[in-house]
Amino acid sequence: MGSTYTFNSILFGGADPPLGQFSARELIHLVFRMLTILRPGQTGYDEAIDECFTCLNQVIDGWSAEALMVPSFSRTVYPLLADTASYTYGFGQSFDSFRPPRVEKAGFIQSGTTEEYPFDVLSLLQYQAGAEGCYVEMNFPDATVYVNPTPQGGESLVLYAWRVIEAFADLDTEYLLPPSYGIALRYALAVEYAPLAELTRKGQAMLPLIIEQARTHKGNVKRSNIKPAGLRCDPALVDVDRRWGWPR
Repeated sequence: MGSTYTFNSILFGGADPPLGQFSARELIHLVFRMLTILRPGQTGYDEAIDECFTCLNQVIDGWSAEALMVPSFSRTVYPLLADTASYTYGFGQSFDSFRPPRVEKAGFIQSGTTEEYPFDVLSLLQYQAGAEGCYVEMNFPDATVYVNPTPQGGESLVLYAWRVIEAFADLDTEYLLPPSYGIALRYALAVEYAPLAELTRKGQAMLPLIIEQARTHKGNVKRSNIKPAGLRCDPALVDVDRRWGWPR
């Protein structure tokens, strides 16, 4: 998978897709082969494929709660209304977008300008204490965003939300995955599905290696998503006129 996956156009038909582009059926077939459920040229039973498809989307759903499995953030600008401090957040709501697992940071754009300023994402206690910023109440299926101070009209709130891997809608639609996610997803799916499968002795013998490879590939994804913070020094410890190269 990822940069190492080769699409079998003879088996599945059609032209080779770009590296990192997969359908659920392709992933499931590879998992069945890894677990020795299938031999070359065989196809799986519909019931087993459906079970594995459910496991696939459950793996993706689990990853959506892990910060280091989030490949990117979406930046979306939402207009604010005069004298309106709360906004529902979800498809068809005041902030018409997907409800993300988490809002990482926010920005604020004053009326009549395009310049964005940092805007704190507050905890509930900070919001209740009257701090300036936005508080995101993560209800389900829709969230609610509270803005303080109350907008006067014409301002905009910028939200940087987790953009997670989408669930597969069906077996045959192909999805483009970020680098390294394909192989991590394949091994994670094999581990998730193994308890439901009737493994051969060879499959049982392979399972510890598959589990170890699943940890390795998931760890590779997490390491690639780590964003080191810049080093800073307490201003009280350095001379105001001599910063010694430390950013403030």
